[in-house]
Amino acid sequence: MNGQAIACRRLSSAAGSKPRTHATHPAGVAHNVCGVLQGQMANKPILWITRGIILRAIICHTLATPWCIPSSPCWPTAIDWHHLNSTTKGALSSADTGPRNLFKNATAMEYPNWRFTAGHRGSPSALPAYAVTANSTTDVIAALAFASRFHIRLSIKSSGHSYTGTSTAKDSLLLYTHGMSHIKWDDQFDDGCGSAAEPAVTVEPGVSYGSLYKIADDRGYILTGGGSSTVSAAGGYVLGGGHSVLSRSLGLAADNVLRIQIVLPNATVVQTTRCNHRDLFWALRGVPSLYYYVVTSILLPPDRFWALHREVGGEAPLG
Repeated sequence: MNGQAIACRRLSSAAGSKPRTHATHPAGVAHNVCGVLQGQMANKPILWITRGIILRAIICHTLATPWCIPSSPCWPTAIDWHHLNSTTKGALSSADTGPRNLFKNATAMEYPNWRFTAGHRGSPSALPAYAVTANSTTDVIAALAFASRFHIRLSIKSSGHSYTGTSTAKDSLLLYTHGMSHIKWDDQFDDGCGSAAEPAVTVEPGVSYGSLYKIADDRGYILTGGGSSTVSAAGGYVLGGGHSVLSRSLGLAADNVLRIQIVLPNATVVQTTRCNHRDLFWALRGVPSLYYYVVTSILLPPDRFWALHREVGGEAPLG
């Protein structure tokens, strides 16, 4: 088997690995194109084979995208998008539809310096096709179910601080969760795992550390969090680990999580703790870019020691 055949087999295998049976799905088209080109290049001089490999690689890579894109026959119709907009009560927008600033706000990045490796901010190479500005878990469920149904790539953004641009993607359906900003303080939270009840605060992705720090400080507590006041307290910072100035003594932000509520691709809402869906709870704290879930809230434990230490005039040690 020559290099062309090996490459085509690998490409076709990868493209066909997605659970999509639509006859016009790009994976199926890519398989047919690869087969035709491979047959035409058989027993040709090495120059022809080389040209054939390059041509087929370009065509097959373009067609074999694992997601449904706007140029594909599988892309939702205008009626489908209208239905999603109705379901989310007008939360859907694009560069051409929806309220004027809705799409602009949903796609703006807090730190645009990632553009040097992933495309310039505002360019078609980085912008999603549509965005849902979610205001509730119901909106998240609707968007996730829609993306799953039509096999559209889903990108998720809470505050947009990703340095590598992981909170946006070309031709995707962007789920912007900054509008979900509910905070609930519980003085005696019991996680049901056998530990003593302790203070805890539940935050949604739209809650910034700046607002959360003030709420905790008013009660005499502090939390392990980011240095920037605009970073989401229930977003990629926590899910990716979350280094803090207090980490040497209190651990990473991901170590200081009691519960994570997520929505799975099948639109199921799941509460994960150290004793409920344990494997999922473990996996969620450190892998923010896998996106087989959407976080709708995180329960954090505030720390009392630092406040007490401050009250008696001491300086909190950093390790």
